[in-house]
Amino acid sequence: MKKSLLFLSVLALTCACTKTPAPEGSVTAADEASVAFYGGEFYYNLESNCDWTVTNATVDVVPMSGVSGSSRLTVTVPSNKSDEEVTESFTVVFKNADGLTSEMTVNIKVPAPSLEYGGATYGVKYFEKDGKGLYWMTENLHYVPSGVTVSDNPAEGSMFYPYKSYIPEGQTKVSVAALKDDDSINTLGYLYTPALALGQKEITPDNVRSFEGTQGICPEGWYIPTREDFFALCGSAVKINDESAAPEEDPKSLLWDEAAGYASVKNSYAVGFNYTPAGYVNAGKYLGNLINEKNSNVKDLYGLNSLSYLLCSTGHVTAKGVAQLTGMMSTFTLAKYPEGRLNVSLVNVKTGVSVRCVRK
Repeated sequence: MKKSLLFLSVLALTCACTKTPAPEGSVTAADEASVAFYGGEFYYNLESNCDWTVTNATVDVVPMSGVSGSSRLTVTVPSNKSDEEVTESFTVVFKNADGLTSEMTVNIKVPAPSLEYGGATYGVKYFEKDGKGLYWMTENLHYVPSGVTVSDNPAEGSMFYPYKSYIPEGQTKVSVAALKDDDSINTLGYLYTPALALGQKEITPDNVRSFEGTQGICPEGWYIPTREDFFALCGSAVKINDESAAPEEDPKSLLWDEAAGYASVKNSYAVGFNYTPAGYVNAGKYLGNLINEKNSNVKDLYGLNSLSYLLCSTGHVTAKGVAQLTGMMSTFTLAKYPEGRLNVSLVNVKTGVSVRCVRK
């Protein structure tokens, strides 16, 4: 009888000392991959001694709950469409059998949009219209592809130094001069032949319509903008290929200047696109064309080139079978377009133009 009572006492003591462990867990990144401004899919390792649930998530997390042990979380981070760094997060709540909880919040910093390419950093901005948007470079490309030599003679080569147009003292005719200093190159960008920009040896009537949205000399994940992409910006374009008429103008386009009645170079700076009038190589020559008081009222643009293009990857074949491309063009006239009209026009394939890249 005494032996039985002793056994019961020991059993009771053992039960009294056994408690449910406090809820504990950890969440760590599964790799060292950094989060880019365009987000993406990332993986986290979760360790827990109890059941757990994800809550307060600004990211997509799979799975959203689990039991004790090891789990692998797939976290999809949204792209950053703002101009500043943002912080996304999710919280894991650990809950033991007694209902006690603890929690851990994981913060994920998503940098502001920018592009590092060829040793240079470019400004990037997200422009959206009707629920559709793109990331645009806000500076002209000044990347030199491997094996390509920059030329200061527009009659030779496949990419060219930028240049300035000016009127020498005591003269009335516009002269031009190549600009080889780093500040000018970084500000204006290089001028590229369409073939080089699109990554082609030659552009012909047979292939000119096959480059829509091609990467060309843009970095991986980026591409040369299409006519549609540029039309969303400027809302005006000439007709191409088999169209019976030009697209109807869109006053709701992103760069449209309501007061001016057209998409304007001036307004492009107001919204952060920063169209840069870098000039144009035509027929083997720098085209001398100067923004001044004779064709514009925007004094901040005086001294830049009035006719410039940003290349489109959309091709066109004329009725006579001539290959052309399209590009967003600037036009300055004091009577009609003093703030610099922007529209999508046609581009000779044997030219030198500015390039910007976009990504979805």
